Amino acid sequence: MRQAFEQKDYGPAMNGLKYLSTIVAVVTRTLYVQRRGTIMRIIAASSSGVATIFNTYWDMVKDWGLLCKDSKNPWKHTLVWSRR
Repeated sequence: MRQAFEQKDYGPAMNGLKYLSTIVAVVTRTLYVQRRGTIMRIIAASSSGVATIFNTYWDMVKDWGLLCKDSKNPWKHTLVWSRR
């Protein structure tokens, strides 16, 4: 957190949010199994959906660089930006 505030580098903080969203999704899904109900179903589904979308985006863009044109990933040209 200190790095985010002092150096204005929010990458590690956002990566931490990725893991936090996964933990929240697992906890809400576990609570839904224990206490079935419409509200818990909505909370579990929405937290799982947000975690899935955020984690997929983070992995593809930040970790693998597949959707970034200036990435140094050797596979990105054959997988995403192929002009064949």
